[in-house]
Amino acid sequence: MDDKEKSLLTSGVAGFIVVSILGTLFHYVYEWTGRLWLIGLVFPVNESTWEHMKLAFFPMLLYGIFMCIYLKKNYPAVCFAVLTGTIVSTLMIPIIFYTYRGVLGFGVTWLDMLTFYLAVLIGVIVEHCMLIKLEDDCKVGTTVMGVVCVIMAIAFFVFTYNVPGLGIFVAP
Repeated sequence: MDDKEKSLLTSGVAGFIVVSILGTLFHYVYEWTGRLWLIGLVFPVNESTWEHMKLAFFPMLLYGIFMCIYLKKNYPAVCFAVLTGTIVSTLMIPIIFYTYRGVLGFGVTWLDMLTFYLAVLIGVIVEHCMLIKLEDDCKVGTTVMGVVCVIMAIAFFVFTYNVPGLGIFVAP
């Protein structure tokens, strides 16, 4: 394994660890800050699946900024990969959560927590695979994924306090 591959693997492992720690801490920030309205836009305000999707989305984007700066020279498609991994990770939370609950017919706290870490792992693996395979900048893909991430962020901001009457917005 050359230095370039080691750097990529190290950043992927570090990304999983950093995002996992940040996401775990993010779960409590809203309460720790006395339920500040503005904080609730980024940090979960309740136990709904929707709010828990923030635990992957915002930490993945935050770490992604570092990845884009650190890896851009050797991996031109890093921003595309990071944005795609962020979206995948975020969407895996409800997919895994509702799949396991549908199969079992009930929820298990440790499986709820494992859902987050598994979703983050899947997102990091997607990023890693894309970085290995893609050699071009992927400007169009980066733009599309960037727009999707902006739309998701706006949706998090809007639906935090203007909750639609759908099950994903209700605490299980």
